[in-house]
Amino acid sequence: MSLNFVLGTAAKDHQTLLLEQIKNISQTDPKAKIYYIVPNHIKFAAEVSVLDQLRQSRDQDLLAATDIQILSFSRLAWYFMKNDPSYQLPRLSAAGANMLVHKILRTKNDELTIFKSEQTQTGFVSQLAGQLIELSLALITSEDLWHSYEMLEQSKDTDLVAKLHDLSIVYREFEQHIQGKYLGTANMLEALAKKLAQSELSHSYFILDGFSQFNAGEYQIITSLLQNAEQVTVSLVLDRPYVHHAPEASELFYRSGQVYYRLYQLARQEHVKVMVDSFAKQDRVSADLVTLEDYWIASNDLKPFTLTPKLQGDLQLIEADDRLEEVKCLATKIRQMVLLEGYRYQDFLLLTRHLDPYKNILQPTFEQFEIPFFTDLQKKMSDHPLVELIQALFLVEQRNYRYEDMMRLLKTELLLPKCEGKFMPLAEYRQALDLAENQVLKFGYRKKGWLGEDWVYYRFGTSDFGARTKNEDEITAKINLIKNYVKELLPPFYAKLAKASTGKAAASLLYEFLVDAGVVEQLDLWRKQALKAGKVDASTREEQVWGTFCDLLDEYVEILGEQPFEPQDFLDLLQAGFEGATYSQVPTTLDQVVISESGMVQPNDKKVVMLLGATDLVMPDVAVSEGLFSDHDKEMLQPTLSETSYLPDDTEHVLANEPFFELSCLLDADPKTLFELSAK
Repeated sequence: MSLNFVLGTAAKDHQTLLLEQIKNISQTDPKAKIYYIVPNHIKFAAEVSVLDQLRQSRDQDLLAATDIQILSFSRLAWYFMKNDPSYQLPRLSAAGANMLVHKILRTKNDELTIFKSEQTQTGFVSQLAGQLIELSLALITSEDLWHSYEMLEQSKDTDLVAKLHDLSIVYREFEQHIQGKYLGTANMLEALAKKLAQSELSHSYFILDGFSQFNAGEYQIITSLLQNAEQVTVSLVLDRPYVHHAPEASELFYRSGQVYYRLYQLARQEHVKVMVDSFAKQDRVSADLVTLEDYWIASNDLKPFTLTPKLQGDLQLIEADDRLEEVKCLATKIRQMVLLEGYRYQDFLLLTRHLDPYKNILQPTFEQFEIPFFTDLQKKMSDHPLVELIQALFLVEQRNYRYEDMMRLLKTELLLPKCEGKFMPLAEYRQALDLAENQVLKFGYRKKGWLGEDWVYYRFGTSDFGARTKNEDEITAKINLIKNYVKELLPPFYAKLAKASTGKAAASLLYEFLVDAGVVEQLDLWRKQALKAGKVDASTREEQVWGTFCDLLDEYVEILGEQPFEPQDFLDLLQAGFEGATYSQVPTTLDQVVISESGMVQPNDKKVVMLLGATDLVMPDVAVSEGLFSDHDKEMLQPTLSETSYLPDDTEHVLANEPFFELSCLLDADPKTLFELSAK
């Protein structure tokens, strides 16, 4: 049992040194099993890179390796626990967690104080569910939280005490609901730590690469590995060891230094041998970027810096008039380098701190320049037409067929009239709906108008008693097509829903209505149209959103299926569920430009990195606490917790980490060339 550190700054080639150590391990221990652990976000890219370099080092055309596994922590859990009963439990999705929290807030409303009024605020349920997950990952239980509440109850900080009181109640109920029914991330990490502590790992070597910090659950896993595995190697972007004291928050490599200090002290407590540190010395990036890193380190330490070597042009700064010109300049440069300099699209990584300002610019510009691209960012399902349809479906009856709700329902284009077993052509439907909308706006129809006698189109008004034209009769037929479709479709569903006594019955009725109305057929048609147009990524969204809807219904039936049905609660729970749901994305081809936000871990296989929006507005960025605890709350709370529980950094430490974060963005991939672009 031993602990080994591989250190080096961001410009150094850590992976080559780690692969040399893997080669030495394989030679000295024929029974060795090597586990290469990386962040989940870059697992696939890391696996391709590591295996390819191993193949080259062994001078083989093909490589089949059974003695090395490239995994993330979640895949490590699958590897060791896939046959354990606890691992077979269903996962509680973010959407399901939102639903469960919403139910708890309703049932425990009388016991709550400040949460009683907050629960109706948009986004609060999602924020609270995220806070509970954060606490579980920090190894803080509801009992720990109640203990903190009792310790701080007499303090003058009444807001924090009230938060702890309500949070303890909700958290306790949350734990009881998922215990033995669902497997959350924190439960999985805790179960993995116990599994590793009981496993035979005498010839197992674990290498952790690409991490700058760990949560409490991951530290628990590392503790089990230190106690049981042959060797644990941790690669850190760090310029020196921190053995006797933790680094100061103002130091450039604060987070990595904190990891080193904690793991070193942990090894000493467990009486695990700590090997002499290894330092990566080979440069991974070009000389210009090494010079950039030297300047970055010197400026952070407030030391003078002299530029001795002449720059080779691998670092370029470009200023544009606006964001559109900025993106066009970038696209032009990519096309030139691909056509004239032998680069491929997969060699480029485009980073920006926030993608939202560019989301309406990047896609049309890249399509205009015929550049294939993949946006590596999670997209929420809450804006999908199916979600809009479900919300509008309940609001129509509640608000007496109000104009806004009716148009919201019909304009999803998921409910289309059928003629001879076929859906009405979309162009004809849109024209008929536009005419019907004008009729509704003209006469202000509500429920009585939609469900009453047929409409009559008047060119000028109801006082127009002149001769009717053929065109007016055609328009009358078209608007009544929409009107009668609504009349035949909605009232029977609302009548059945009104008789539903339990949540399970209501969920079944909603599912059957959507299927019978052709919604599933329409979603499948959209999927096929996207595939035919070559939009593989978009073609998966319809299937994913329908699958999420079915999962939400299953979770609703599991949690509230036997409770009396309340339409507003049902709608709120579905909305809360979709708030936390995102699409899973897979690149449709290997040769494409990757676009991502700079806050995400990136693989080191790109040759050119381009930074968009590199201005002082985001460098450094504004730190905003997304949880329920403020910086002051965390300062008060941390001393009441055990030593193994780690709350996330407060905004002060997040801001202090900005220089390291920006350096990681500049050198996180494997760039030979770096472009920084900024709009005036």
